[in-house]
Amino acid sequence: MRLILEPVWSWPVLVATATAVLLLTFWTYPPRLRPLTKGWRWTLMGLRIASALLLIAAMLRPAIQIAETDRRESELVVLMDDSRSMTVPDAPGGLTRRQAVARLIEESADSWDKLAEEVEIWLVDFSEEMKLVENVSTEAEGNATAIGKVIDELRDETRGDRLMGIVLLSDGAQRVGGTDDVNPLAAARRLAEQRGVPIHSVVFGTSELSSSGLDLAVEDLTLEQPVTFERKTVPVKMQVRLLGAAGRPVRVRLLVEDRTGKALGESGELKEIPLSGDAVPFRDVLTTQNSVVLPVELSFVAEQAGDYKIAAEVVPLEGEARRNNNRLETLITVRKGGLRVAYFDVLRTEQKFIRRLNETAKIQLDTQFVLPGGAGRRSLLNPKFFEPGNYDVYLIGDIPADVFQSQGDELLTKLAARVREGSGLAMLGGVHNFGPGGYGASPLRDVLPVRMSAGDRIAPDQAGVGQITTPVQFLPTRQGQNHYLMRLSAAGNDSVWRELPELGGATRLVPKSGAVGVLAESAAGDPLLLASETGGGRVAALAVDETWKWHLHGYGPEHQRFWQQLVLWLARKENESDQP
Repeated sequence: MRLILEPVWSWPVLVATATAVLLLTFWTYPPRLRPLTKGWRWTLMGLRIASALLLIAAMLRPAIQIAETDRRESELVVLMDDSRSMTVPDAPGGLTRRQAVARLIEESADSWDKLAEEVEIWLVDFSEEMKLVENVSTEAEGNATAIGKVIDELRDETRGDRLMGIVLLSDGAQRVGGTDDVNPLAAARRLAEQRGVPIHSVVFGTSELSSSGLDLAVEDLTLEQPVTFERKTVPVKMQVRLLGAAGRPVRVRLLVEDRTGKALGESGELKEIPLSGDAVPFRDVLTTQNSVVLPVELSFVAEQAGDYKIAAEVVPLEGEARRNNNRLETLITVRKGGLRVAYFDVLRTEQKFIRRLNETAKIQLDTQFVLPGGAGRRSLLNPKFFEPGNYDVYLIGDIPADVFQSQGDELLTKLAARVREGSGLAMLGGVHNFGPGGYGASPLRDVLPVRMSAGDRIAPDQAGVGQITTPVQFLPTRQGQNHYLMRLSAAGNDSVWRELPELGGATRLVPKSGAVGVLAESAAGDPLLLASETGGGRVAALAVDETWKWHLHGYGPEHQRFWQQLVLWLARKENESDQP
């Protein structure tokens, strides 16, 4: 019980009116009572004030609200479809629809028990007729589904003021004839209008005819590089359609044609590609939906030259009847002469744009990221990078020499041996490499074209010593004008270089000897690109690390061409044509 006030006017107006009534009472009434005795004056004045207060109380329109809880138990009817259509096994995990209903009831047991403390719950199986049950069976034996008829029967048979709601668990497909074919929507509308009872539906299965069973398919297959080179990692994109596979792991994989011993025009067997650190030839996907189309991207390394088939396949699942759409094939052309590049660097802006070399069909750039600063010594480098024949070119970014020596295995000794055997090497601009990074005391001192000594090393907190801190323009020298590395244009090459934006600074480099070619320098004459040959390999030293500014200022093709030419020159491939 509680008091409710609903004033005839707003509270400010009401307060003003009440104040005015009381003031008028005290001002106008006492003079009229002076001829009377004192007792009468007080009696009549009290009655007048009581009348005023009663009037004010009436303006407040007070009321007393008394709430009573109806303890009579309400009813909730749970209708569970028992027709044969509920035996279709397209529920998550390969369950039938009826099994999914039983699982839902079982998993919600705690919620049902809590609700049953206030509501009487009726579990009802239905097909053409209703049947009250205590336990939910996983079998569905009804002949047909008559949703509309069942709703009408509930409207007529249940107590009018007790039914609070209906939960309908069904696939929603009504397949019944004759007088039992009552429109479910019309029946639900009548129940809502006449009894005010809502229906909460939970649908099992899918309405698509094609998904009444299990069906997996590859619908689209795209090779970003249908013509590529040996040793190149090739990305493969596809669209896979999964019907009735909810809750079941599905493997999507790549297959490659084995042409060993096959004559021209003769097809080879499609074989699965083994997993490697350089590619992702298969992937397991899991969906909770019964009908879904998913994008999948896989990759493989083109190991052999020639024209052969590559296929994307969704591995068939047990119970899948239609399997002729599980695989899609296409052709790929692989040429000889592909280059593998190993790149070591920290996460910085420059490396992001250098990795665009992977967009070149001929170049495969594999990046090994290193932790910055002193944490770099804890970075574990993959020894396979330094095995003979694995890589044609090595690029070293802004990392000190001790990163290569922290694992106890002298990786720089192996790297120097690879260069003398014919691999290319370039060290890029930075503040923790060259002499300040400790390379003057490493096996690379005799390989790189830069003068370095053990005394050049600086402490990590002295980073920046030996750097050119003023903006520099990257300009070809007289020797560089005609060099392959600096050829951005067949005509007006020098003017193209002068159009490129200035870079924020550079590492101060000194050529090791007169045999080292200075191919680029700043306007002040500071060497910016050194190149030479050592043993069977070629080496280069690049003093700058902001060539990404060229790309961001609209010189993307020039940026890409410079880095491609650097890699091709280091690998001695500058004169090889890309034509077959």
